[in-house]
Amino acid sequence: MNHFILSILILLFGVVNGQSSGKIDQDYWLGYGVSFKPLKKSEILLEAQQRFELENFEVEQNLIEIGLERKLSKYSNLGILYRATWGHNEEHSAHRYAGYYRFKLSKGNFKFLNRLGFQFDATDYTGETKSYIRNKMGVKYDRFKKVKPYFTYDVSFRFDNRNYIDNNRFSIGAQVRLKKKVKLKLFIRFDNESNRKEAGQDLIYGTKIMVAI
Repeated sequence: MNHFILSILILLFGVVNGQSSGKIDQDYWLGYGVSFKPLKKSEILLEAQQRFELENFEVEQNLIEIGLERKLSKYSNLGILYRATWGHNEEHSAHRYAGYYRFKLSKGNFKFLNRLGFQFDATDYTGETKSYIRNKMGVKYDRFKKVKPYFTYDVSFRFDNRNYIDNNRFSIGAQVRLKKKVKLKLFIRFDNESNRKEAGQDLIYGTKIMVAI
């Protein structure tokens, strides 16, 4: 496992240094949520999140998300979600509607994951809309019972008369089981924007607690 984690850290460090051309903003994301199964193969997820700027540790943004995921087979799930975000102490908000297909495959102690989906973003105070195809690939090391390290790469392709890669993200983290139905997710993410007038780069530190009820 040590070699796996070291390799991912070296890769992430290389990407951050290779793509950085200016100042990298640093943020902290705090998330918490619950999940429950109204039906045997269906799961509802509710999540809230606050995003802080590390420079002054003030709340920059708030987020809520509602998702529904249906298990199709041992290897695949189908899901939909709605997300709303808004600036702290601001009335305007942005909305996301998305659908995705998730596929997973295990090989030894490794679990390979892929999520391909479509998302539509709308901002209420500008009227701007954006459409994306988004794909997220990941590898999870599944040997240990309570701690499962992982690495993911996430790319968004905007196709509403733009047809370019809008974001790519690299994450390394671990999922820790605190209790039978309580999980803590820890991660570091490098978010690289592209093809914009003011493209930004963010280094994000995150924690999220999920409770199954």
